[in-house]
Amino acid sequence: MTPAGLDPRQIAVLLTAFDERGPRSSPHPHQDRACGYLQLGLALRAGGLLAVNAYLPRRRPPGDSTYGGPLFTSRTGIKMPHRCPHDLLRAVAVASGLLSPPV
Repeated sequence: MTPAGLDPRQIAVLLTAFDERGPRSSPHPHQDRACGYLQLGLALRAGGLLAVNAYLPRRRPPGDSTYGGPLFTSRTGIKMPHRCPHDLLRAVAVASGLLSPPV
């Protein structure tokens, strides 16, 4: 089971459905996709998902402000490198004692 309590096939079906959403099915398909991915991948409840709004005014200004720029940015304001979320999660897990420090 995944964090959302669904089996991998159910997750795949739902993610595909979010990927296929377009302007004809929703006025905000990209927002819908982000919400769906966060809910399914992290099992975020509405309160946790909406807490992202509190982060937005405090984020570093994006290097390229076209369309508002990326949601998560590096220290320089460019799109956060692919590995950063994983590294951040690992560092927090080590700091909290859930994982042993790397040797």
